[in-house]
Amino acid sequence: MIMRKTIIILLCALSLHLSAQRVNLHYNNTPISAILKQLNSEQHNYAINFIYNELEDFHVTTDIKNKTIPDAIRQMIGFYPIKMTTMDENILLVECIQKAALHYKGRIIDEHGQSLEFANITLLSPTDSTIIGNGVSNEDGYFVIPCESQKVIARISYVGYKTIKRTFTNPNMGLTKLEPSQMMVKGVVVKGHLITRSAEGLTVNIEKSPLADIGYASDVLKHLPLVTLKNDVYGVLGKGTPLIYINNRLVYDNTELKQLNSSEIKNVKVIINPGAEYDATVNSVIRISTIKAKGDGLSGIVDGNLSAERVLSHQAGGTLNYRKNGLDIFGSARYYRNMLSANQTMDSHNGDWENSDKLKLKGRNLTLLTTLGTNYQWNSRSSVGLRYQFTDTPSNHFNAFDDLEGQHLGIVTYRASSQDYRQRTSKRHYVNAYLDYGFNDDSYLKLDMDYLNGNSNDKQDYNISQSNLSSHNNAKNKLYAGRLIFVSPLLGGNVKTGMEASYTNNNNNYKVVDGATVQNDLHSTTNKANQQLYAGFLEYNKSWNEHWSANIGFRYEYTNFNYYVDAIKSPEASQSYGGFFPSGSIAYNIGNVDISLAYRYTTQRPSYFQLRNAVAINSPYSYEGGNPELQPSKTNMLTLTLAWKDLQFVSTYATIKDGISFIYDHYETNDSIAFFQTRNMDRRYMNFSANYSPTLFKIWKPELQVNFTKPFVSYNGQRYNKPNWYFEMDNLLKLSTSFNVGCEIDYTTAGHTDNGVRYYYANSYAELYFVKTFLNNRLRLNLSVTNIFNTSREKWQIDTNGVISNKWNDNDKRTFKLTVTYRFNESKSKYKGTASTDELKRL
Repeated sequence: MIMRKTIIILLCALSLHLSAQRVNLHYNNTPISAILKQLNSEQHNYAINFIYNELEDFHVTTDIKNKTIPDAIRQMIGFYPIKMTTMDENILLVECIQKAALHYKGRIIDEHGQSLEFANITLLSPTDSTIIGNGVSNEDGYFVIPCESQKVIARISYVGYKTIKRTFTNPNMGLTKLEPSQMMVKGVVVKGHLITRSAEGLTVNIEKSPLADIGYASDVLKHLPLVTLKNDVYGVLGKGTPLIYINNRLVYDNTELKQLNSSEIKNVKVIINPGAEYDATVNSVIRISTIKAKGDGLSGIVDGNLSAERVLSHQAGGTLNYRKNGLDIFGSARYYRNMLSANQTMDSHNGDWENSDKLKLKGRNLTLLTTLGTNYQWNSRSSVGLRYQFTDTPSNHFNAFDDLEGQHLGIVTYRASSQDYRQRTSKRHYVNAYLDYGFNDDSYLKLDMDYLNGNSNDKQDYNISQSNLSSHNNAKNKLYAGRLIFVSPLLGGNVKTGMEASYTNNNNNYKVVDGATVQNDLHSTTNKANQQLYAGFLEYNKSWNEHWSANIGFRYEYTNFNYYVDAIKSPEASQSYGGFFPSGSIAYNIGNVDISLAYRYTTQRPSYFQLRNAVAINSPYSYEGGNPELQPSKTNMLTLTLAWKDLQFVSTYATIKDGISFIYDHYETNDSIAFFQTRNMDRRYMNFSANYSPTLFKIWKPELQVNFTKPFVSYNGQRYNKPNWYFEMDNLLKLSTSFNVGCEIDYTTAGHTDNGVRYYYANSYAELYFVKTFLNNRLRLNLSVTNIFNTSREKWQIDTNGVISNKWNDNDKRTFKLTVTYRFNESKSKYKGTASTDELKRL
């Protein structure tokens, strides 16, 4: 009994001892010496030794929550030249490590009088401009730099603001106001937000702009300069389909963009001149950064969306994040129920044969997506994390009901009705882990690792005139990948070097089910593809004064690709090849004018779906399939950018060897069957785009975008060179702090595209949307009407190898959408993982 009481007393004493070491304090511009004196007198676990006069110039504005005494002191020290030493476990020695008679101190603010945290202050010698002191401003904009010199030149810089130099003879430097940089910040407002430009591209600030309330990330992107959305595929004018990242993590499925709420986005960077860091297949990149997390505890966001066209589609989901100090635990769950109802006509002319299909298309898809993860950030520069995502499509049905007619030499030879039933199920497991370690403010190391395991099952049942044909295709994918990047200052600039490796395995087992009564030329087959990819890169960038900056990069990639058809290796499709992929840019700024010139050499590898050996039947006269003999394409691209105030021009010229394009041909030896697949062909194109985005009357933010594309394509002696124009007018009207109205109108002329032989007919589109927020912006309603006048259609023609095919589809008719979003607390995951390879996109 005595022992039990003794243990209880000891545990209570230990509990009191531990709790006494934790403090919760708030300081506003308080000297560190005064704080240390208070901490020393109010607790008895540590003896804090320091020299009062040495630290009294160092002021702190901060909140200390549930910290031990040593951790509280470390938080206060921040970037100050102060260190804390522990002696005999309970004696703390705090001292300034730069002993000097003078302390140069002051405060940095922006043009609105707001404090600028993390501004860089460098003290230079007036005689030879050597560096004699450095400092960083804290969250109150305050800094202190010990220095012996009686006279200094202070160079003060902050990203997006003019760098200034001033001479001081008094250590009390007072208040310094920084003005927006003419090189980086143009005062250009697009839909209520600021654009900054560089040789890479442009950055659009979303936070506190009307676009923050527009809905999801998918809605934000289509309203950005140079970005387009057609047939649910995002594009960058003149640069093709971009890679999209969210907080450095690659988005491999665009449905992820509908998980990120627009209110969580800080800015979006549209990169039209990617450097050597990116895979050699990349011509453009969109990087989405979310708002810096704040506060501990539980936070979350829930939302739902209804979309009514001919049928009703809906989606809903929620995200939770729990934070304690530097630890985050987060998870999300979401479902998508997408419905399809559309009419489509297909007419084809194949020699003496003419075929027409009038189809009614029906589809329904259910996708479930779950994410779990955690990350730990032990200081402002270093963190580690793990993220797991499971995507399940338990039900994906597509039905096509076709009234088809066949003619030979103008005489009707065939009329029938067919039903094409297709079903897909799929599962995908994806794991991303990362380590981000910062040695100092300018040097860091980043490691990313990926694992993906997925499978899909496709079934097709084709019925016509009481005959049927059934086929199955089972696909399995695996990916292992890793990437290591190191960044460090070098010779007045920055060098970035890294390496990456990946192993990909893709298997397809295509089977024509026995007992088919439809006459066909299809046959069962299996194909297997595996690839090892190794890459290394070196990139260097540097700026000279306020006018010039340059970037140069070299990337080397080695690929070993093996392809097997029915367990036999295909020598035509299997290749090992390596090559250098250089890139570079130079930029010049003077006043309101920005000019940049960039070059990039890239490749495009065919997707594993394009390489499949399977063939699907669309009708007795039309098949489609893959091409195992596709070769990677090579592109040389030159880009010139000119910006003046609210106006920006971008021009691109590209030559492509072995470009990958969709064409029609005859199926094997059967002249009556048209075959749709991808093939290689050389091509060139020129692209010119202009964007004008002023702010009128302080509440109206119009944007005018014009794009001209001129392709140069020749295939089998036939030219596909007709240019096309694209015009877009986007308007956003801010009626109040909680109510916005927007309207978008665009028009595309007829012509060929820059990526093949397809000829698109003219198309127009109009959209109107309303956004209203309640409860201090926690609740948001978004109502939109898309394709208001029912004028947007998918309508194109392909004329190759004597086969002419026309398609018309009226999917995406006038659609009404309602999105409801509610969020609580402000903390969000600080997860910083990024995909280590772009092989995810190929899968």
